[in-house]
Amino acid sequence: MTPEFTIFRRSPDHGHWDITDGRRRIFRLRGEAGKWILIDEREQSRGNSSLQPFKDQAAAMAWLCSELMFEPEPREVS
Repeated sequence: MTPEFTIFRRSPDHGHWDITDGRRRIFRLRGEAGKWILIDEREQSRGNSSLQPFKDQAAAMAWLCSELMFEPEPREVS
């Protein structure tokens, strides 16, 4: 889970959005109607990796929020 993240529009004239973790950019969302690409720039992604294109921004952001807000099952303490 990422404790906090911020989404901001990088370019008002183009479909450029950046997602940061407060220190650095961790994802880039780029595209246009019908074809949005989410690029993972986190350290564990081993460089820039692009996912399959998304049909719209909402689908890309739903996946992103699910990825960043995932909370693993708590471990049982014996």
